[in-house]
Amino acid sequence: MDKVNNTSRQENILTVEEVAKYVISYCAEHKKPLTPKALQKVLYYIQAYSLYKGDDNKIAEKTKWNKGTPIFKEQPEAWIHGAVYRKIYQDYRQFGFNDITEFIDIISPDGNISIPETHKEFIDHILEICDHNYEFDADKLEEINHKEKAWINARGKAARFEPTYDDIKLEDMRKYPPQLINA
Repeated sequence: MDKVNNTSRQENILTVEEVAKYVISYCAEHKKPLTPKALQKVLYYIQAYSLYKGDDNKIAEKTKWNKGTPIFKEQPEAWIHGAVYRKIYQDYRQFGFNDITEFIDIISPDGNISIPETHKEFIDHILEICDHNYEFDADKLEEINHKEKAWINARGKAARFEPTYDDIKLEDMRKYPPQLINA
C-alpha cells in the first residue's frame, strides 16, 4: 500500500514550468500584475511550503498537502536577489521588469494548463497570501526571501551584492520554516 501511495505522489510531481504557467494564468485571471522577479519568489514559496516538514506548516495542514513532498522537481539557486529557478529565468527574462500577465496569450496560447486539483488548492493558498500580504510586489517578496535560512545557507559568506549561483538545498527547505507568513 505504501508503494502505491509513493508512486502516485511521484507521478503528480510537476515541472517548475507547469507551475509557473499556472501562477501566471492565476494572476492574469485575477488581474494581478506579476513580474519575472516576483514569479521567482512565488515559485520558491510554493516549493518551500510543499517541502517544509515542521508542525507549524499550517498551509500544508489546511490544504492536506503531504509535508516534505516537492510540488515540482527543480531546485532553486541562491542569486543576489533571492531564490531563482534558472529555467524560469531563461524563459521570462525578456520581460524585464514588466508585468508578464499581459502576455498570457503568448505564454499559454491554448489556455490549457493541466494541474491536479490537490496541487491547485495548495498553490492557490500560497498565491492568496502573496497577493493579500505582498500584492505580488517583487521587492517585498525579495526582502522576505533574504530572511530565508535555506537561501542564507546557500549564499554562504558571499557579500550582499556578490553573485552566487549555488543550489539551495532541498533538505534546508524541509528543515527551516518559510518566512512568507512570519515576516
